[in-house]
Amino acid sequence: MADAEGVRHGAPDAIQVADRWHLWRGLAGAVEKSVIRHRADLRPPTETASTNDGIDNPCSARADPTGSGIADSRLATRTRERHAAVHQLLSQGETISSIARTLPTRP
Repeated sequence: MADAEGVRHGAPDAIQVADRWHLWRGLAGAVEKSVIRHRADLRPPTETASTNDGIDNPCSARADPTGSGIADSRLATRTRERHAAVHQLLSQGETISSIARTLPTRP
């Protein structure tokens, strides 16, 4: 932020522009720091009846891992369905590029 302040004082009429790479780098750094800071808050996974629970069929209903009691949202369901579709097409030999062109972006 010192750079931005220096530019404001040195060239008050200049338009400041941040490029995408620096924005992503800053965001990634902030996320990493936050995850590291809150790592101790994460609970270890609990054992389930099946070790493959949800892996073979990611669209199957699952318990709320946070324990908050919030039911799966439409977004979570749609994401699991899309994940299953992508992996099915990958197993059929499709490329990521062709899958991205084939699957709709929204239902």
